[in-house]
Amino acid sequence: EWTAAWWRWAISMPIASHPLFDTADCNAGQAGPVWFLGGAFTGSTTTRHCTVAAGRAILFPAVNAECSDIEPPPFFGGTEQERRDCAAAFLDLATDWFATLDGSPLPMSRVQSPDFSFSAPADGLFGPDPVSGLSVSDGYWVFLTPLSAGIHTLHFGGMFPGFPLDG
Repeated sequence: EWTAAWWRWAISMPIASHPLFDTADCNAGQAGPVWFLGGAFTGSTTTRHCTVAAGRAILFPAVNAECSDIEPPPFFGGTEQERRDCAAAFLDLATDWFATLDGSPLPMSRVQSPDFSFSAPADGLFGPDPVSGLSVSDGYWVFLTPLSAGIHTLHFGGMFPGFPLDG
């Protein structure tokens, strides 16, 4: 459920004010007990300075993929099983995924989300018009319990063919 919530967060904002496009602060769209972080949707290495409120867990993917019933192929899945197969096939292409906290490796888990509904705004990830649909994601995820007060460095990423991820 948390990975579906992460995607709902990532899909919920227009590109012009989106932290994963570096057009908004890290705090954009953050609410609830878990703080979401992600790499750059820009395809370039990104360094961000974020302040996470005390007591909040952190969820982020080293690498992930999603397929929905509104995207064109190859990211289209008309049924839940097609969306599952699509997201898994893309994630199977990922290599060299990693995550570290203050230089120490972090454990991560491959998690496939439940089939979830989403709504995307105008000028969002899915184009100029607002849309709603169903999606499934698959990814290598890290879920951190609240960190101690102070400055910490998270580094994570991986590689899809022709598309490096380094956040």
